[in-house]
Order: sequence, then C-alpha cells, then structure tokens
Amino acid sequence: MPRSVVLHASDLHLDTPFEGIGRPPARIAARLRDASLAAWDALVELAIARDAAAVLLAGGLCGVQDEHGGGLLAVGADGRSKQVGSELSRATTEQLYLSVRIGLALDLAGRGIALPLVMDDVLVHFDPERTRAVADVLADCARRQQVLVFTSQPAVRDLLMQRGGAQRIVEL
Repeated sequence: MPRSVVLHASDLHLDTPFEGIGRPPARIAARLRDASLAAWDALVELAIARDAAAVLLAGGLCGVQDEHGGGLLAVGADGRSKQVGSELSRATTEQLYLSVRIGLALDLAGRGIALPLVMDDVLVHFDPERTRAVADVLADCARRQQVLVFTSQPAVRDLLMQRGGAQRIVEL
C-alpha cells in the first residue's frame, strides 16, 4: 500500500512576538521576533522534502498583537483599528481568517506544494456580495489546486457552479 505523508501544524501564531522574557540582546530579540515565520518556512520545506500529500493547519494561525498586547487588530482604509473578535462582526472576522487561510494555501502553492484547500461552510455568515467575491477567489484557486467546499447551503453550491469553481458536486 502506498504511503502518504500528512503534516499537521497548530498554533503557529505567525507574526506573534514572544512575551515575558524581558529584554534580550538585539541579536536574540531578532531571532525570537522571526521565529514563527522561520517555523512556517521550515514547515513548507519539510512538506516539500517529504512530498506531503496534505498539510493540516489548525487553530492559532495568526495572532498579531499591538504594542499593548491587545490581540489581532484589523486596520481599515481610514487607518482606524478594530479588535478582531469583539469589534468586528462574526462575518468580517470569518472573512479575515478565510483570507489568511487562502493566503497560506497560495504561499504553499507558490513554493510548489499545491495541496487541496478544504473548507466547511465558510460562507454561511457572508453577505451576498462577499459570497460572490469569495466564490470568484475559490474558482481562481481551483484552477491551480484542488478546492473542496462542504456546504449545507444550496445557494452556495449553485453560486460555485455558476462562477466556475465547481467541477463536481457530491450530494450527501
């Protein structure tokens, strides 16, 4: 039986600085600052080296903190920031995290690892305009890699079919 490699990474917290270690020397501070991004690069290199069939990314992908340790902030075109999770709507928060997931998948694909992008009812809280926009993004992604979308929403299924992002529908 052929062997498949599946890599799992969790709580990467990309761009999140280490806390509670005082003021290390500048050389060490720089390494600590870049550690999460180096971990991402190492994960990508490992996926390439092991010819991974899948890379599963779970929880805590990003957690950029402001200088006061306030958590992930979204900065609008007007320069004002809002706290993700408390000052943004659920739909906007989900759109932000979906953008991060798609960005990470595209980064992997750009490095030669075009793994399946798997989503489960990610559009359920989106308004119609944003749902159409994401359907177009997913259709574009599907031209380069496999995209699996699980949904209980017939309208989402139909939209993905119309936008060219659905090549095969499996009704469960």
